Amino acid sequence: MELRPFVASRPGFYVRAVTEEAEGIRRYFSLPLVYEVGANSGCGCGFYLAAEDLDVQEDPAVPEMVKQGVRADYAERRESVAALRGLLEEAISGGGFAEVYVCWQGQWDAEPVSRRECGLGHFGGIEFRFREREFIVVREMLGAG
Repeated sequence: MELRPFVASRPGFYVRAVTEEAEGIRRYFSLPLVYEVGANSGCGCGFYLAAEDLDVQEDPAVPEMVKQGVRADYAERRESVAALRGLLEEAISGGGFAEVYVCWQGQWDAEPVSRRECGLGHFGGIEFRFREREFIVVREMLGAG
């Protein structure tokens, strides 16, 4: 897997090696390769899409400058989710699976509170969000889950 650094002057999706501080997270994974991924936000917060974010576009009381900012932020988050989906698609090509553990920075040792399996269809659409401290197994042939 190709590492992609986070560049603060051009924020976007990134993939980096697990830091020494976060090494404890490996115990939750059955696969040997574990990476930290993040969104345009510099963390996982950008992996969030909500249709209501776009509702502001219809509100005449909201200034156009605010609407433009909301559209730009939503577009950047969509790009991050699409890049994550692409990474997972690459990882599971050929019938394999990928594992994702969603947690806050610094909570790498915290046990997952929920587990589920889903397909690539889960990662995208108009709305997308992770559940905190959820462990996800992604398989090619499963639905949105």
